[in-house]
Amino acid sequence: MIEKIEYAHEQYVCRLLSAKTDISDVDDFLITKASGKHIEDYIKDQAFRDQRTGVNRTYLVRDIETNEIAGFFSLKAGMAFNDEVEDKDANNFSKLLNILPGVELSYLGVNENYVKQHADAKGLGAFIFKRFVFAAIADLRQFVGVRMLYGFSVENEGPLMDRYLTVYGFARMPKEVETEMHQRLRPNIDDDCTFVYMFLTNVE
Repeated sequence: MIEKIEYAHEQYVCRLLSAKTDISDVDDFLITKASGKHIEDYIKDQAFRDQRTGVNRTYLVRDIETNEIAGFFSLKAGMAFNDEVEDKDANNFSKLLNILPGVELSYLGVNENYVKQHADAKGLGAFIFKRFVFAAIADLRQFVGVRMLYGFSVENEGPLMDRYLTVYGFARMPKEVETEMHQRLRPNIDDDCTFVYMFLTNVE
C-alpha cells in the first residue's frame, strides 16, 4: 500500500491513514454534535479496515508542530449524475440523468479536541476541504477522469447544508430530480441525507 502521499502547508500536513503510525492516535478524535457522531465512529472503528480493503482512502491532517490530529477526510471512486441534459421528460428518469465520473467525499471531520486547544483553528473544515481535498483530487485526475465531486449532507436544511452550499461551493439538484436520485444513490449513514455536488474545472 502507498503510504507516502503527502500534502503540506505551513501549519498542517496531510497524509494517508496508516495502521503503523495512526491507530492509537485516533482515539482522541472527538465530535460532540449528534449529527456528526458517525464521523467520529468511522475514523475510530471503520477507517482502517476500509483503507486496507480499498473501500475508502482516508487522509489524516496533523498539526506540524504538535503532531495532533486536526481532522481527516475520506474519498472513494464513484459515479455521479447530472440532470443538465436536453431531454426534460420527467417521466423517464434515465433520460433526465447523464452519468459522469465522480469522486465521493464520503467523510470530512474536524477534531474538536484539537480545536479546543487552538484558537486559530476556526474554519478548519473549510480549510481542509479547499487545501487538501482538492489537492488529492487534482493528483487523481492525472490518472483517471473525474468530472464531479459529490457528497451527502446529513442535514436537508440548516447550518451544515448552508456551509456545503455557501462555503464549500456545492450545489443541490432540482427537488424532483433529487428525490429520484435518493431512491438510487444514498449511503447507509442516514436515510435522510441529501446529495450535494460540484463540477470540477477543466484539467490543465
